[in-house]
Amino acid sequence: MTGTVIVVDDDESIRKALGRLLLAKGFASRAFGSAEECQVALEDIRGPACVVAELILPGISGHDLLKRLPPHVPFIMLTGCADVKQTVETMMAGAVDLLEKPLAEDRLITAVNRALELAAQRGKEWTIKAALDAKVQRLTNREREVMAMVTTGLRNKEVANFLGIVEKTVKVHRAHIMDKLEIDSLAELVRCADKLGMTYIPPATGRNASARSILEAGSLN
Repeated sequence: MTGTVIVVDDDESIRKALGRLLLAKGFASRAFGSAEECQVALEDIRGPACVVAELILPGISGHDLLKRLPPHVPFIMLTGCADVKQTVETMMAGAVDLLEKPLAEDRLITAVNRALELAAQRGKEWTIKAALDAKVQRLTNREREVMAMVTTGLRNKEVANFLGIVEKTVKVHRAHIMDKLEIDSLAELVRCADKLGMTYIPPATGRNASARSILEAGSLN
């Protein structure tokens, strides 16, 4: 699997050793002595990438670095003193693997391959999601309400009743939504709503009470 492996360790000898190993296995790599340097470097890297970092670092720790990484960049934690509690906390925080020093070369390469495959998959999903987010910004608040309602299976007449508008207006909103999102079918619209985490919450009382929609589009940051 191709991609860039970013090594973060305050021990220069380990950085050099890992760099040589990764190069020998055909991986592009960059090495840094701190999490701060790693964060800056990530801004310039294109294509699939993963981070292999020591848990204990000067300044920002490995755990804190993990939390600050974009979600499409997988994280492999290195430690010289792994225990059950530490392993659980690291995995729950989002690490794809935790490797104990001294490193077994085969296990490291296996973990890196898996992480880069995941990075490629996440990168594609992130690109699609980012493009959809940009399109959704074109919608008005009312159009978002209508989208949230029709994608739960409500008919135009039901949507009109909830919003206190005429059915013809709902149809106009739907046409605008489809045009702005550049899609052609209700099935595609439902898939868009699902990717965005868009949910319709029925009004508590009143036939014409305003409908509410929640758009929880997590950033692919």
